[in-house]
Amino acid sequence: MASANPFDFVKTLRALGLEFTPINAGESSIAGRPMRILRRLSRSGYSIERTELDARLLAGYGFAPSVVFDIGVDAGTPPLYDAFNTAKFVLIDPVAESEDKVAPWKNKINFDFHCVAAGSSDGSVTLNVPSTTSRVRHSRASIMEYKDNYVSQFAKIEQRVVPVRTLDSLSRGLSGPFGIKIDSEGYEIEVIKGATETLKQSEFVIAETSVKPRYENGYKFSDFVALMAENGFEILDFIRPIRPGRPDCDVLFARMDSGRFDL
Repeated sequence: MASANPFDFVKTLRALGLEFTPINAGESSIAGRPMRILRRLSRSGYSIERTELDARLLAGYGFAPSVVFDIGVDAGTPPLYDAFNTAKFVLIDPVAESEDKVAPWKNKINFDFHCVAAGSSDGSVTLNVPSTTSRVRHSRASIMEYKDNYVSQFAKIEQRVVPVRTLDSLSRGLSGPFGIKIDSEGYEIEVIKGATETLKQSEFVIAETSVKPRYENGYKFSDFVALMAENGFEILDFIRPIRPGRPDCDVLFARMDSGRFDL
């Protein structure tokens, strides 16, 4: 898992209102030496990890994509844009409202927006857009059908017919290296099936992947990992780790032949 920067760890704790006192009399403030905190925690069997995408993490791996595909963009992915602010971005989302949500990024990054779903073949499909009693949950919109325990969370589900494009067709005419982020609410395997040529020019894939059943006829986590392996990618890091109470996680994949897995 991605380790947290020790100084960020201390700042986060301070923001929560926690204060630090020296462990031993006469010792300088431990707050000024956060590595000591982490070492003591490590010796006790604890580790401090990041649980969200971070621009410095991506930059630290040395990725340098010329084009980044943000699939399932909703209102945008700021850490991705901060990490690769000189890249060309292709923002993809079948929810039409997302185009207005990403409009504020026009003066910050170079991007094109495509109001389509990414899938395994070009065509059209039914998109399920759920609502609670208070608002429409655009970020939870899915081509997949929700399992009963998820349906119960929503007041209603609107169905829309939306176009589907493969990532291979969307990337045609663009030059790599590419970076890919996928958050397609259970449709991730179909996205990868339609991206076999694009993946050949890609440095990384960040995917929100299911680890528990969320959708009818959904994939297993091992299915997704195996499909990525077939395309030459292995798990490099967990951006948002697997946790017992969560149905999904965020995984960073990199090419096995990239040298990033060499000891």
